[in-house]
Amino acid sequence: MTIMMDIVDEYLGYQWIDNNYYTASNNTATWIETNAAGCDSTVALDLTILPPFVTEEDVITACDSYTWIDGTTYTSSSYGLAYFSDVNGCDSVLGFLDLTINSVSDLTASTSGLVITANNIDATYQWLDCDNSNAIIPGETGQSYTAITNGNYAVELTENGCVDTTACVSITSVGVLENTFGDEFAVYPNPTNGNFSINLGAIYESLIVSITDISGKLIDSKTITQSQVLNLNIKEPAGLYMVSVQAGDKKANIRLIKE
Repeated sequence: MTIMMDIVDEYLGYQWIDNNYYTASNNTATWIETNAAGCDSTVALDLTILPPFVTEEDVITACDSYTWIDGTTYTSSSYGLAYFSDVNGCDSVLGFLDLTINSVSDLTASTSGLVITANNIDATYQWLDCDNSNAIIPGETGQSYTAITNGNYAVELTENGCVDTTACVSITSVGVLENTFGDEFAVYPNPTNGNFSINLGAIYESLIVSITDISGKLIDSKTITQSQVLNLNIKEPAGLYMVSVQAGDKKANIRLIKE
């Protein structure tokens, strides 16, 4: 008969060859093994359960994601333990994580004419001018924003302590009083320093463009052929002008401001 000693250091618990799971230190358990030659060997267990190192529970609320001390980046709420090897070579519990991940639930917006509306009904709102480095538009904190100039706009949403911003929405129909060219018709910029463009949405063989001042005086009139984008200019002083575009049965009237 041969006597062998199985010396083990472990944390929390250990399942030995006798299929028992030990959660406390043990130096009395034995196991008899028989080899192919019919000889018995007795194995004795010398098990030491080492104490873990446990910190206090981390209760954390974060936005979108959070990287904890275990090196894991969490993108959803979680509750659990982190395990690390201690100086004894055993896995030790470093801490408990009670994590709540919040986010802005809806980052979409819809457009109707000049009005942009945030689809999120649970947030607070701050409208931004995308063409001015996302500058705040003073006083615009409602769910909807009505553009007064052509440009690109977004809304900053705050919900559950988290802040995020929608994609920029383009508004190109400020000042368009009448349009039968279609949804792709656009005028930009408006207001203008004098130079402006009109996108008709398609190529037209022949167009008549006329510009009048606020009194109705004709400033310019021209016929343009085979064009989709019209690059135009008003050389008159700053003021309000009317621009008319006609191609067959298609027509548009635009109120244009020159600054």
